[in-house]
Amino acid sequence: MSDLPLSPSLQQLVQQLLDNERQTGTLLMDLNGNILSATGELADNDKQCKVIRTILLDCKCFLDSAQVGNEPLKRIIINFKSYQYVICLVHDIVVALKSNTE
Repeated sequence: MSDLPLSPSLQQLVQQLLDNERQTGTLLMDLNGNILSATGELADNDKQCKVIRTILLDCKCFLDSAQVGNEPLKRIIINFKSYQYVICLVHDIVVALKSNTE
């Protein structure tokens, strides 16, 4: 995990994610896959973090707004029976939230 302090706006975002009562884990990482912050089920879980980064790399064409009619990708939602991942990009920071769906 990075020892770099998070900017105040990213700290606020992390707090908002943590305040979500259904969340079970949060992740912030840069575009190179370096983890900036991870909590709950996503903390110390390199495998899940790599999966999230791979999903973004697989959807790379959607991140380039010029390739999709100047409308950038807002978020990726992956649903499972009992939990889901919501992944988005905020100012070149990958933000992921794992939450219960039940």
